[in-house]
Amino acid sequence: VIAAGTTRRRPTAATRRAVRASSLTCVFPGCRIPAVDCDVDHIEDYATGGPTVADNLAPACRHDHRIKHRYGWIYRRLPGGGYEWISRLGLVHRTVPP
Repeated sequence: VIAAGTTRRRPTAATRRAVRASSLTCVFPGCRIPAVDCDVDHIEDYATGGPTVADNLAPACRHDHRIKHRYGWIYRRLPGGGYEWISRLGLVHRTVPP
C-alpha cells in the first residue's frame, strides 16, 4: 500500500483534524481565519488526480478556497512549511510558517 484513502474525495475525520492542526490559520497570504473554521482543500485538485492525503491538503477559508477555484489561483506547499500562491496573472505571494 502506497497511501490509504486516496480513492476518496473527502478526507477522513482524522485527516481533517491533522491538516487543521498543521496550520493555525488559513494558508492564503494575510488571511487570519482560524484553521478550525476553514475548509480542507486539495492543493492539487482531486479532479485532476490530486490524492486525498494530508500532504496534499491544507486549510483554506471558504473565501480563499473559492478564489482558487473561481479565479484560477494555484498554490503549493514550500519546503519548511510555507505556501506559495500564484494568481492567474502570475503574481506570486508567499507565506512563512509561524
